[in-house]
Amino acid sequence: MNKSTSTRIAVISAVLLMVAGCGQKTTVEHISEAKQHLEQGDNKAAIIALKNAIQLDPQAAQPRFELGKIYLQEQDYESAEKELSRAFDYGYKPADVLPLLSKAFQQTRADVAMTELPLESSGLSNVDKVIVGYRKALSLLTLKQNKQAVLLSENLTALNVNSVYHDLIQLIPLLAAEKYEEAMAKAEQARDRSPLNSDALLILARLYTSTGRGAKAAETFKDYLRVEPTDIRVKFILASLLIQQRDAKQAEPLVDELLMVNSKSPYLNQLKSIARAVDNDHEAALKYAEIAINTGRLDPTLRVVAGFAAYKTENYDKAVEHLSTVASLLPDDHRVLRLLAASQVNSSTSAQVKSVIQRLDNFQSTDVPLLSKAALEMLKADDEAAASEMIEQMEDLSQSAEQIVQLNLLRLSVDDIDGLIGVDEIVEDQEVPVQAKQMIAMALIKHGKYDEAKAIARELNSNDKTAFSSFIINAEAALAKGDLAGAEVAVEKALSEQPTAVPAQVLKMRVLEQQGQVDNALTLARKIVADSPSAFRAWQFLLSQDKEQAQQELSSLINSLESGLTNPPLRMLAAKKALEFNQKEQALKLIEGISLSADSPQTLWQLKGNVLVQTNQVIAAEEHFRQWSEFFPNQENAAIGVIAVNNIRGNYPAALAEANRFLQLEDNQEIRILQALFNARLGNLEEAKAAWQQIDERLYDEPEVRGINAYISLLERRPAEALDDALAAYKANRSFDYLALLTRIYAAQDKRNEALALLQKHNATPDKDIRSLMLMAEFQMVLAPDEAVTSYKEAIAADPYNYVALNNLAYLKMNQDELEEARKLIEQAYEFMPTNDGVVDTYAEILTKQGEADEAIVLYETIIEQPGIAEHIRLNYVETLLKQGSKAIAQRKLERMRFSQPASFVRLNSLIQQYELKNISPR
Repeated sequence: MNKSTSTRIAVISAVLLMVAGCGQKTTVEHISEAKQHLEQGDNKAAIIALKNAIQLDPQAAQPRFELGKIYLQEQDYESAEKELSRAFDYGYKPADVLPLLSKAFQQTRADVAMTELPLESSGLSNVDKVIVGYRKALSLLTLKQNKQAVLLSENLTALNVNSVYHDLIQLIPLLAAEKYEEAMAKAEQARDRSPLNSDALLILARLYTSTGRGAKAAETFKDYLRVEPTDIRVKFILASLLIQQRDAKQAEPLVDELLMVNSKSPYLNQLKSIARAVDNDHEAALKYAEIAINTGRLDPTLRVVAGFAAYKTENYDKAVEHLSTVASLLPDDHRVLRLLAASQVNSSTSAQVKSVIQRLDNFQSTDVPLLSKAALEMLKADDEAAASEMIEQMEDLSQSAEQIVQLNLLRLSVDDIDGLIGVDEIVEDQEVPVQAKQMIAMALIKHGKYDEAKAIARELNSNDKTAFSSFIINAEAALAKGDLAGAEVAVEKALSEQPTAVPAQVLKMRVLEQQGQVDNALTLARKIVADSPSAFRAWQFLLSQDKEQAQQELSSLINSLESGLTNPPLRMLAAKKALEFNQKEQALKLIEGISLSADSPQTLWQLKGNVLVQTNQVIAAEEHFRQWSEFFPNQENAAIGVIAVNNIRGNYPAALAEANRFLQLEDNQEIRILQALFNARLGNLEEAKAAWQQIDERLYDEPEVRGINAYISLLERRPAEALDDALAAYKANRSFDYLALLTRIYAAQDKRNEALALLQKHNATPDKDIRSLMLMAEFQMVLAPDEAVTSYKEAIAADPYNYVALNNLAYLKMNQDELEEARKLIEQAYEFMPTNDGVVDTYAEILTKQGEADEAIVLYETIIEQPGIAEHIRLNYVETLLKQGSKAIAQRKLERMRFSQPASFVRLNSLIQQYELKNISPR
């Protein structure tokens, strides 16, 4: 024996001796001690004594019952439910437990558990039966089991007991029939009969709410809270009602109280935000609104509150961020859209304003600044058609001289022939900056208006301070016309003015290139970047050479960037070339830390997204495309990026949501196909068919579209017709999704061997991945268990944290009677995923086979009360209880369980016969 082991045994022995020497109390003595503490009003001490009793005998019913009663008095309803449920399970008198347990269930909203409470065989008095029955009937209504609720109420009404609950039970048929006015009148009578009865107050308050009597509902909820002051849900409801009634002063103290309990509650922070906004405290309103949003609140109203608060505090970027998320939900010309547009033109996201302006009508003269700014942003984005539309809208609104000058400048910029009238007067206006004049000249050159551009150049040439710009304009015009001699003359003049100016040197480089002097152009380009490392056009030219030369130039650019050059467009240019040369890690390194804005060119957004996807930075790519899509809601490539990344992650609902969002703004066949695809994958048959019908019929033979048709055929239970289409889609794109589709089609035709053969063939190619391996192993578990063992071992070797593979391999080993190996495997799976019901079930089965049923039951009890537990797992738990000898507990558990699958009834009947269970009828 080693030293550490002997030391541990010595410590344990010492502890055992100390316990023995202290003289341990019995369970009965602990209960008696608890009662003494209760008589003295010391609930805390009573709770400790009862917990000591439970620790001695965990299945003792009385201490759990007494403990549950105390928790109920202290309005700790969750703890009360837990202890009273266990008291009931361990055999405590139902007549004593059920009234208290129904109260706990009512407060914790455990409707399913409430409906399973027995009434007839419980020994309840008629008064208690009506109380419990009323709460049970309400739960049945909540679960849409109206017939059962009405039948129960009729049986209980016949008892004719002298209790306010006899009045309340008569509400059930009225509630089921939605006769709320009549129910309200009866509830008022019940309230008048017993003004402090919390059940009567609660149902009356809810009826007031249902019938639109908000003020009465609020007052009644207040009365209820005087009786049940810890009911947090009702406090939520009351606070919300008061906010709706614009009574922020009364609501806010409630909200503050609830925030002390849960400061991160999305709904509470929303209410707090609205209360602060009503009080014109916009900074606090924004703060609480963003807490609500960041913790998952999706209410569009909240975004409007946040956007309004941000706008009022001149935080325009945040205003745009919040208002943009609800823009697609609003009707055209909604006042929130105008608020969004006003925020956009003052923010860094002004390029987005186009899509919002297009949805506004009824402009007034006060909208001219907004339209003017929007038109300029469209010019910057080379969207001259949109700018023209906005200028037309401004034309009838412009009144002041300043607005007229601004309008004429814009008209000229978008090549409106009417705007060219009076060009001399415009360019002579000294208020127009040189940069704007040069921008106008470049727009004219782009559209072949060389004479008009030269007119601007002549005006600029008349002033020594602006002569340089005139030479640049003349050089650009000459190059555009192919007049290399004229371009060279203009460039030399520019260089004589400013010999080191990058624009002039870059123009010289371009002239040399077009003259065929490529070596001279390269030499000059290298000189330009040596003197001015940020010269984008020069680097672009250097990197456009043949591969070997371009790789050398790329190394030089990367060295400059690593030496401290901060220039996002150059980093993106370098990343693009690195991708072309398959230098993925280098590309990723180059784009790290680059934050793009609404002013960044679309090409840079696309490039960064490509780099992130190709370097497998999926989460970063998702965030990047999401931000791009928010900045530019109508940008097709941004939307496709969001959809593609969510497809990679298997998040089909998010991919579909993005497709739906984009299609609300404009129709697009590619995204329409994606909309149909993701609806089909998610099993949304009608939505998939509706999207399919809007796809151009000429695309029906495309493999992607045939794949959608295969999904639809399978959803309509026509697997034989789906096969050819699915095979065509899989042949064109051997993706896992189409592979899984084919296996489903084969399985639907009971051709599992064909499915397995396909999976084996796929996994013998480079297209194999962990998902296809796991899918193959799933089929092998039934058709070839020994091969499944090999597949799961391979999956675990690839990913030691693959708890599904560990669990399934443990299950296979258990069936092969290799229990020790099975236990090692399942212990690893349990360590990674202790709450997974499948893992717990396998672990418990292995423990039971090893003779450790007690430990198996402890494991089962960690999950068995959770909703959605599979029927076979619940029956495994019951069978383990029976094997362990806990027949009474197993029988009570079965009484509360519901089954729907035929196999469950077969197995249940087998257990009933095997263990001679009494009064159990399958439900």
